Amino acid sequence: MVTEEQVLTDVETVIFEDYRVRKQYFVDFRNVLIKADDFQSFRGKAQVGGDCIYTFKPRGTK
Repeated sequence: MVTEEQVLTDVETVIFEDYRVRKQYFVDFRNVLIKADDFQSFRGKAQVGGDCIYTFKPRGTK
C-alpha cells in the first residue's frame, strides 16, 4: 500500500502530474499534507462530488 507521504513525494517529483483524493479520504490526506515542509506548494482543486485534485507548483511560480 502506498502511503500519503509517498504520494506527496511522487507528485512533487512529477512521477504523477496530479493526484485525486476521494472525498472519504480527504481529511486523512490533508492531515498528512499540512505536516509536509512544502505543503504550501501543493494546490488542491475541488471537484463536483467532493473529490479534490492536487498538483505541485513550487512557491513563486504561476
